[in-house]
Amino acid sequence: MAIMNNIGGNAFIRFTVLANGELEEVTIVNSSGEKVLDDASAKAIERAVPFRPFPETLKKKKIHITANFNYSPTFNPIKTRR
Repeated sequence: MAIMNNIGGNAFIRFTVLANGELEEVTIVNSSGEKVLDDASAKAIERAVPFRPFPETLKKKKIHITANFNYSPTFNPIKTRR
């Protein structure tokens, strides 16, 4: 939908991963200005669950990650061979 409507932007998403690889929280830190892009960014993180558990040498209960999702719409229709 975003590509077809030439919608682009940057969404900054903060998420927290627990030591066992579970997702604790997903937060939109800085919206792209487009709900469809913000939602797609959050869903991408949620679909990546479960993450790998932390190695035992990492003495953390959780980590916080901030990711930048950059959407630059380009649309090239697929050409079929005849």
